Amino acid sequence: MCLATIVKQKGSSPRKRGAHLFIHRDGRIEGTIGGGLLEAEVIQAGRHAMKHRASRLIHFDLRGRNAAESAMLCGGDVQVYLEPLYACDEQARTLFRAAADIVTHGGGAFLMTLILPGEMPGIRGKKLLYRDGGGNPGFPG
Repeated sequence: MCLATIVKQKGSSPRKRGAHLFIHRDGRIEGTIGGGLLEAEVIQAGRHAMKHRASRLIHFDLRGRNAAESAMLCGGDVQVYLEPLYACDEQARTLFRAAADIVTHGGGAFLMTLILPGEMPGIRGKKLLYRDGGGNPGFPG
């Protein structure tokens, strides 16, 4: 599966920063980042990211001439981070289990993903789960 997240939003857009969409290998989706052509292009890019096992940051201009031609007329800009997720990734499973445990017990936490422009082998995509009130269950590979 691939997780698509709006990580930057400027001006008018169908959804705000933090909106998520899960794209399954079989084409099913869960959630939304706004529908329409924006979401259709993100789904296609997410399938490509899964196929090539590579996260990527993509930009959409929802204003101006190109937007009018493509029917994306919200008037703003969004950046979407595409992150393939794999059941065989033990570090990710451990991190998500820890997050689920925190929520199950009524706690709060932030799950952060390091996203930097350009090639950052070994750094881009690193995750940090930070519990409310301190405590850091992990910064896995």
